[in-house]
Amino acid sequence: MHASRILTALLAGLVSFSALAAEQYDYSRIIQGSNMVFVPFVGSNYGPVYYTQYAQQTTPMGISGDLRRMTVNLRPTAHLPTSAVYNSFISANSISDTRVVPVPANGSCQPTQELKDLVSSMPAQFKPTILTGGYPNICAVNIYFWPHQEQAVRDLIAARPVIIMQASIPMCDPNGPALNVSAINQELIAQGVLQTNGAGDVYGNYWNLVFEATRLALLNPSLFVSADPKVGWEVYMKLFQVDSSTGIATMPAASQGPAYMCTPAPLNISYGVPVVP
Repeated sequence: MHASRILTALLAGLVSFSALAAEQYDYSRIIQGSNMVFVPFVGSNYGPVYYTQYAQQTTPMGISGDLRRMTVNLRPTAHLPTSAVYNSFISANSISDTRVVPVPANGSCQPTQELKDLVSSMPAQFKPTILTGGYPNICAVNIYFWPHQEQAVRDLIAARPVIIMQASIPMCDPNGPALNVSAINQELIAQGVLQTNGAGDVYGNYWNLVFEATRLALLNPSLFVSADPKVGWEVYMKLFQVDSSTGIATMPAASQGPAYMCTPAPLNISYGVPVVP
């Protein structure tokens, strides 16, 4: 691609002043164990715990007129009454859980076909219905059935999944490459684009910085690590704080160490998905 076209593409991807912020999560400090994955926020031990293993948990049966009703929760095995691994995981790693449920934001649940077939005689308004989960349950299915079907429903729940759950949670590879921020700063300081102050911060005119950092990414893409220099350029630009009233962009001294580069590595979790031979 011609250099001018790359320049245009980089500038077209420019984010607004307000969006220039550090990444929300620190993927380099992910903690995994006992079918749990903890992802901390940058600079803290606070963040969501995701679960990779689930089990069905049934609520007591209810009566609705001539029908019977049962709810089956899809619950992380770490939170089953017989398990103490969640509390041990939190305590051992000195972390705090934000208690996030990844469905429906990052996935979905649905009743299995076998369950729908079993209670197919139910009126339309009493067909199996998926319910939103309440932490730690990821979701649930509400089941109505005739009294004579109770044992068949219980047997199915005990033997096989009645919920199909699939989710893909966006994450980054904790071993992704790091951007040498100091080396880029030195190049731009040498060009007179950036200056330093007594606190060790670097600063300069925002729009001049945008243009010259883009030009540097084109002329010396290895400085920006990624095969696509736009990726490294975006990581670099997000380290600056922009004063919209003066047009000055400042990178604090504390932000001048190696900057983590995100290599997408989503966490895929599932339950009850049929195995294709």
